[in-house]
Amino acid sequence: MEKNGSTHLDHQSSKFEATGYPQVEIDRLTGAQQQLSYEDLDHEDRLERILNNPNIDEWCTRESLDTLAYFRPISQQWALIKARYKKLGGFPPDLERAVDAQLQIERASASAPPAPPRFQTISARELYAKALPPQQWIIPDILPVGETLFIGRGKDGKSLLVWNLCLAVATGGKALSAYDVEEGDVLYLALEDGERRAQQRLT
Repeated sequence: MEKNGSTHLDHQSSKFEATGYPQVEIDRLTGAQQQLSYEDLDHEDRLERILNNPNIDEWCTRESLDTLAYFRPISQQWALIKARYKKLGGFPPDLERAVDAQLQIERASASAPPAPPRFQTISARELYAKALPPQQWIIPDILPVGETLFIGRGKDGKSLLVWNLCLAVATGGKALSAYDVEEGDVLYLALEDGERRAQQRLT
């Protein structure tokens, strides 16, 4: 029987193909869509699968709500959906609230700006043609504006050096008692110092 049934289905498909039906329509008319995954179905076939599902809890999964939200503005289709939901023992206003909430989520997602890329690349051609602003300096010709790593052995005075630079910029004085610097705002993250030690370094 299975062999005969398979032969009959193949014969049906061949007949539809000969008439120029698209493959999606062939699958729908021959029942082949039952073998397709949910993602492979169009909106109409997804709705048909939902309406034929007697478990109304599964009507409120994200996949189902996405499909139902598509038909929410179509009054005739929406009336049929509510009638079927009620016939299965559901309360249509509950379904409406769930679908409307899904629509709000979709609208919010559509209006949200795209997330910025984690990093940006630039080609050699673009870099060569790019007009770059003049280099800015914290200490002229010694310490540029931007990220700088102070690396050395413990107790070499790295923290005291940065304290000195920060105080010089904050007051517009001399860095290391020798280099004039422009006054500006400073944020110092004293992750290794308590308030008492930081106070001592300010004196």
